[in-house]
Amino acid sequence: RHWSAPAFYADTRELIELCKVAGEYDGMYISHIRSEGNKLLEAVDELIEIAREANIAAEIYHLKAAGKENWNKLDDVIRKVEEARASGLRITADIYTYTAGATGLNAAMPPWVQEGGFNRWRDRLREPATRKRVAREMRTPTDKWENLLLAAGSPEQVLLVGFKNDDLKHLTGKSLAEVARQRGKSPEETAMDLVIEDDSRVDCVYFLMSEENVKRKIALPWVSICSDSSSLAPEGVFLKSNPHPRAYGSFARVVGKYSRDEQVIPLETAIHKLTGLPAQNLGIRRRGFLKLGYFADIVLFDPATIRDHATFEEPHQYATGVRDVFINGKLVLNNGEHTGATPGQVVRGPGYFRSKERRPIVELTDAASQVHKAGFVFDGHNDLPWAIRTNASSSFAKLDISQPQPTLNTDIARLRQGNAGAQFWSVYVPAETSKRGNALLQTLEQIELVQAMMERYPETFEFARTVDDIERIRAAGKIASLIGVEGGHSIENSLETLRRLHELGAAYMTLTHSDTLDWADSATDDPKHGGLSAFGEEIVREMNRLGMLVDLSHVSPDTMKDALRVSKAPIIFSHSSARSVADHPRNVPDDVLLLTKKNGGVVMVNFFSGFVEPESARRMAEMFDASRKLREQYPEEEDYQKARAAWRLKNPILPGTIHDVVDHIDHIVRVAGIDHVGIGSDYDGVSQLPEQLEDVSTYPLITQVLLNRGYTAEETHKIMSGNILRVMRQAEQVAKELQ
Repeated sequence: RHWSAPAFYADTRELIELCKVAGEYDGMYISHIRSEGNKLLEAVDELIEIAREANIAAEIYHLKAAGKENWNKLDDVIRKVEEARASGLRITADIYTYTAGATGLNAAMPPWVQEGGFNRWRDRLREPATRKRVAREMRTPTDKWENLLLAAGSPEQVLLVGFKNDDLKHLTGKSLAEVARQRGKSPEETAMDLVIEDDSRVDCVYFLMSEENVKRKIALPWVSICSDSSSLAPEGVFLKSNPHPRAYGSFARVVGKYSRDEQVIPLETAIHKLTGLPAQNLGIRRRGFLKLGYFADIVLFDPATIRDHATFEEPHQYATGVRDVFINGKLVLNNGEHTGATPGQVVRGPGYFRSKERRPIVELTDAASQVHKAGFVFDGHNDLPWAIRTNASSSFAKLDISQPQPTLNTDIARLRQGNAGAQFWSVYVPAETSKRGNALLQTLEQIELVQAMMERYPETFEFARTVDDIERIRAAGKIASLIGVEGGHSIENSLETLRRLHELGAAYMTLTHSDTLDWADSATDDPKHGGLSAFGEEIVREMNRLGMLVDLSHVSPDTMKDALRVSKAPIIFSHSSARSVADHPRNVPDDVLLLTKKNGGVVMVNFFSGFVEPESARRMAEMFDASRKLREQYPEEEDYQKARAAWRLKNPILPGTIHDVVDHIDHIVRVAGIDHVGIGSDYDGVSQLPEQLEDVSTYPLITQVLLNRGYTAEETHKIMSGNILRVMRQAEQVAKELQ
């Protein structure tokens, strides 16, 4: 993570480039923005620009409008942040609930005098000519640097709270103005003298903020609460300096003063801002909530008596009303007394698992195997029917999946080994069939092929239409089988054909495949409509009415957004990954992930190396352009496939590993939440798969990696099947209401 930037030194473009790298590790840009006073709005604009350009989550540490003349700017700050959030950027902030900030006397002096480090700064302050210039600039308003002495309005509002030199500690708690009067010097000269005498920046408290603004910030849903302090105790060496009272009182103050006494926010909101919200914002797993499988970090307090007591004059005072504290399940505070236990652990963010040394070969443990068997896999996309059509003339007699089939990713034994419980079987036909006029015919043939599979292997597969069907079939020990139409070209611009496919069992339809249609733009073709046409919107509404899931894999971002706007039911991405992790147009951008969360939908992560491994995604984007040209050059499918294979041979993609796939799951959870991600492997429809995800038997290894990364058993079950089942139930309910 990156914090303390930009100060006065870091260039915006430099920060953008740094943040691009941090974003590759799902990091954040955490910023003490460039100005909290006269240039506050410009500083917020800069943070938003960095977040947008680097495609990274950003948090403002610690949001404030400093200086009375800037208090009214908070309205514009809130507007800017909320507009950025509405556009899909992940912008958050934290605050401490006091009207004063703590830093040093360096914040009252111009940046140029501090260049080169403290020793250079101190030595310059001994030079008479430099002192005159510094004193003059300390008194003169400017937009070139942030002068907290002027922002405070008076040296009376600057409290000296921390000295290194024992001879100066008697000044602790006095204002800069008071010490200046005692010495018979100006506040500016006194500040410079104190830096020299103490051989430090001298810790200070500046009274800068408005209480009304503090309350407004507390109520903002994207603002969490911090202390901006280290751990202290009212004893020993800590008593030699006066810290900001936030070190002792921040959290109790939110619950007692602002929730109970002043009712700015409800108690449950106050607790969330202290626990779950910062954990979510920072991407820290299994923290911040009371959930099965989460670390037991628990504070027992009395809502009626909890109160902060630390003040600026007497900061070394504990809050009261807290009885017991558990950390990682160990009792640390028992009835107000420390037990001596120190069970703290290092807390790791999402980037921890992106380094190569933490991406070993995955070995399935007994514990993970049991977790996997306790649930089941519901895969959003498998192209076995097309593989049977092209490799075995649509005959399961020629490729009998009851026997091992090493040329395929799928057979019955491996489905059982992977604990596949439900499967969307794709009835894909190439997009160019629409140009030949036989898209529907071939789609019907593929549906017949799925039905033939049910008939040939009745002890293994049974056709399902609803969640109730899936549960019944699962209870019978079979694999619930559903049909997904991969591409709106299959309906040949006909609502009646859409209804017919639904009657034949199609549970979802992907709005486009690789080509833009007369009513919807594809992700891998030139746009014609800027998303959906009016007829495209009608198709989405009709799918809602039928109870057919709207699948947004393969479509352009504008089509995604239009469908999400129109659909009354949750949508799915049956086989798509996260574009922020691997930049390919087939993947889902962050702003669409946020819209998917709002819609209640689910993104089912694709396993294809070209969509999940970052470098391979770049190469695949080039391949899509090449494929379009080859398609024009070779209209016959066989000729096209040969030319395409030759191009790929010259331009190989990297396979990646199972860890790359879980990176996409992680990112979608980070952006959209645990309820909005699933599995959509694309087995038997892709040319390259990551190491350890070579076929349907490997699903348990995903569970293993998820558990290794801190997911709970309940969360892995949501990813493997629970989320898509919820989406289906909701879509069924919407259809009932519309019908």
